[in-house]
Amino acid sequence: MINEMTNDEIEGLIGLQDIEANLLKTRKNGLTLTDNQVSTLGKYNIDLEKCGSMSELLYKIEQIVDGS
Repeated sequence: MINEMTNDEIEGLIGLQDIEANLLKTRKNGLTLTDNQVSTLGKYNIDLEKCGSMSELLYKIEQIVDGS
């Protein structure tokens, strides 16, 4: 016997319940990132507000990756 899942259970599995956190948003400095991306940057102490461009942000990410 197959146990049918509810719509809520299916949405939870594919991440639809957190859709707001995955929407692109333009930040104060003009960069467009999701809330999840900003949260991940925060975990690595990358201050998004100090980045003036995506190139600068990528440079800061590379410094952390290369330093590991």
